[in-house]
Amino acid sequence: TMSSSSTHTNSHFKELKFKWKDLQQSQDKRPCLMSQEAQLAQPSIVHFIQFRNYYCASIRVWHQEMGKSSSTAAEKANDASKGDWKLVCEKKLMNNCHFENDAQLYHTIDLRRECASLDLSTIFTLKFEYFQSSPNWRTICIRNVKLIARNTDFTPAPFQRVQPDMSSTMHDEPSRTKLIADNLMNTLTKLRQYNEVLDSYKDRPTHYGQMLATKAYEIPHDKDTIVNLTCSSDS
Repeated sequence: TMSSSSTHTNSHFKELKFKWKDLQQSQDKRPCLMSQEAQLAQPSIVHFIQFRNYYCASIRVWHQEMGKSSSTAAEKANDASKGDWKLVCEKKLMNNCHFENDAQLYHTIDLRRECASLDLSTIFTLKFEYFQSSPNWRTICIRNVKLIARNTDFTPAPFQRVQPDMSSTMHDEPSRTKLIADNLMNTLTKLRQYNEVLDSYKDRPTHYGQMLATKAYEIPHDKDTIVNLTCSSDS
């Protein structure tokens, strides 16, 4: 059993209040077509429908057209009960109706995207039709249904540029500069040593000089260290 929705508003969107009518079945024994109507408290623009599926293989959403000449809410409600039903969208909810992997997922229907050709400027009644051909599931329905509209009263706050606090950055700038300079000098020294080793072994095979230079590059060394490395490599 699904209860009426309560009105909820946030900065960008608002949840519309509506009331469920009784669930209808095409026959007593399932599988069969099941449908239920949701009637809004007043004609409204609905942008999104959000719900959690409960073992429905697919769903259809219908919109009942209203009389154009109606002015009051009571007249529109009366006209809506007599209007023609227009298909808004049809959505597959389960990849395989016999498996429950995706049987309880949340879904959002963007009405403006699904039915751009329909005039949905004033919606009063929506009808949901549930389909499930598999006999595996005892109950099928949709839950946690929300009808959502964009909040036209929302006014974004004026943009304010925040000036960053540079005091701590300026205070640390000399030490940061020195650290960058030291790292750069260390890198240049190692590169110079790398090239010196390569130049001193031009008469050796290329891979030999590269191997030795790589060793010299990776560890701190002096002239004696290079000699030691050379002796160990020759051996």
